[in-house]
Amino acid sequence: MRGRSIYLMSLICALVLSTVCMRACGAEIKGTALASPAGSDSVRIREGDKTQTVKRGRNTKITRGQIGREMRDVPLRDIAEGDLVIAQIENGQTVSIKAYYGIVRGVLARTLSSSLILKDGRTVAFGPDCQFMLPNGKLGKAADIAPGNIIICRVNPTSGEAWTIVAAEAASSAQPASPTPSAAAPKITSVTFSAPSPLQPDNLITVDMAGTPGAKATFEIKGLIPRTAMREVSPGAYHAEARVPKGKSVRNAAVIGSLVIGDHRAPSMQAARLVSVGDEPRPHITSLPPLGVSKPAQLSATKPEYDTPAQPAERPDSEQIAAPAPKPAPAPAVHIEQRKPEPPAPARIVVTTPPDGSKIKRALLVRGTADPDSSVRITITYSNGLSGILKLAGEVASETVAVGKDGMFRMGPVPLEGSLATDGLQFMIKAYYINRTDHGSAVVRVIGARD
Repeated sequence: MRGRSIYLMSLICALVLSTVCMRACGAEIKGTALASPAGSDSVRIREGDKTQTVKRGRNTKITRGQIGREMRDVPLRDIAEGDLVIAQIENGQTVSIKAYYGIVRGVLARTLSSSLILKDGRTVAFGPDCQFMLPNGKLGKAADIAPGNIIICRVNPTSGEAWTIVAAEAASSAQPASPTPSAAAPKITSVTFSAPSPLQPDNLITVDMAGTPGAKATFEIKGLIPRTAMREVSPGAYHAEARVPKGKSVRNAAVIGSLVIGDHRAPSMQAARLVSVGDEPRPHITSLPPLGVSKPAQLSATKPEYDTPAQPAERPDSEQIAAPAPKPAPAPAVHIEQRKPEPPAPARIVVTTPPDGSKIKRALLVRGTADPDSSVRITITYSNGLSGILKLAGEVASETVAVGKDGMFRMGPVPLEGSLATDGLQFMIKAYYINRTDHGSAVVRVIGARD
């Protein structure tokens, strides 16, 4: 009996020792991020029923990204509540911290007490800590989101639970909610591009397309750029960039966009402007003689013969009448081409919300006015105004929005979380026409504030 007890004690000690060695030599902590306050050097992770704190080391590599997409280096404060976090520990030091999140997009059908039901049948569960961003840019509750609104959910990749839900009004909210047989067919609203003029090899061309959300989008330029995939940067807004290949030239080629959902394909649409790359033939201009100078006519070498009339008596020299001077040759007619009147300049873009110099919290909602039925590109960048290793700067969002018949446009709300919620962070909002010579740019600067 005593021998069996000694054996069991030895086995337990061996297991404990192996666990300690694994922790010391190399271990992995995996769970859901609970908090990573700005300025903190640690993140709290919930792993099952227990909570652990992972501290960042001097050489800890921290990355974050959407599941299945490219990871990017971020500061620790960029890790948001609800992210799936995997921390690698070696010799008691945190070697790496990786944070993953998922995105679920759809149209809301109805709301339950702890979940949202989408029109395609999917269910998105949410917990008590989930934040709801309403179309007006304010925080609210799940019950405040109207059926038919487009929702974008940030979810934990493992549990599928949503931690941030942003709602936006559907572009076709005026249409009846009941689907029609043609409702599944996607539609392209606009195709625009931005590129240097004239376009040369190795130049960058940026293409933006607006249409039905959740589709597969591509663009192509016949004879220049093959069919290229576009990414959906926001619901219904697609974006792609490509470089003009060397050794190719085209004249008046169309930029064509395509949109596909399942077996349904939208009618292709081309941008209003055409693309030309390469040397264009110059028009041949025939030289004209200078104004007021006529080319002298060649005279015949044969002396002309005249009938000689009877000559009157000669007058004295004082009465001789001088012969009249020859008339000057008329100047050639000059054709003056009348120029067509230039079209009126586009209306200047005005950003009405948020006001310049104002302070913002939680989310950015951009509103403004521009030419009716046009397209406006809106980019939002941020900076903390510092330099070196303390510099914090980047792009928050970039989207092409359609201007309504009333001349109004809108973007957002764009949630501000993680490092974007830093107090005093400076945001620059720039709106401009992307397919016009006169971009009509408008720039507004605002400051982030915490509660």
